[in-house]
Amino acid sequence: MPSSEDPPFPRAAPAPRAVPACDFCSRPGAIVFFRTVEFVLRFDGFDWESGDRFYACPSCCPG
Repeated sequence: MPSSEDPPFPRAAPAPRAVPACDFCSRPGAIVFFRTVEFVLRFDGFDWESGDRFYACPSCCPG
C-alpha cells in the first residue's frame, strides 16, 4: 500500500552528463580544460571555429 510520502508516479532518472572528449586524441574522458581565445581557421569552403576551451584526457594532459 503506497504511503502519502510516495510520489504519485515513478521519478525519471536524471539525464547522464556528457563526458567531453579530448580535443587532442578524441578519446572520451577529458579531465581538464585549457581556456583559449576563440579563433577561426578558414579553408576553401569550410570554416572551423575553436570555441573558448580545449579539453585534455589524462594521456594528453601535460605534467
